[in-house]
Amino acid sequence: MKGFGTALLIFGSFLLGARLCRERRRYEGILRELIRALSFMKGELQLRAAPIAELLEYPAGTKGDTGAFFAALLAALPQLGERCFAELWLHELRRCLPGLRGEEREEMEGLGQILGRMDLDAEVQALSACVACLSRRLEEERKNAPDFQRVSLGLCLCGGLLFAIVLF
Repeated sequence: MKGFGTALLIFGSFLLGARLCRERRRYEGILRELIRALSFMKGELQLRAAPIAELLEYPAGTKGDTGAFFAALLAALPQLGERCFAELWLHELRRCLPGLRGEEREEMEGLGQILGRMDLDAEVQALSACVACLSRRLEEERKNAPDFQRVSLGLCLCGGLLFAIVLF
């Protein structure tokens, strides 16, 4: 019975480490999707000076959390008379992408303050800056992924072993 309990503790610890790794890969996917969507929006602004509703249509049709963010933002656009775009952006960002961290979150929040202000150059610059920030972060995530995987799995397994030793 003790052996079974020990095995369950170690297996549970391994699953915790695997979940941490999966969440990290999910975050990388969100960053990738945001980069793709914002790059598209930047291109549309530069080529056609597309209105905000048209800018949001393509990203809103994509899968995942990023697509849900842009779809919710597109659905909230009829409220523009009552609320400003920056307020809508911030609300949907916090609701749909709560996992954004640190600099990425700040950059996305700042982007929402600039988009929809009818200053095309400022909007393009803000999109470029945001894409650059997200790209840097994605590159860091990719570079650190093997170490993170080793450490998180190792720590979780060691924690499970220690817990098993203390209990049994």
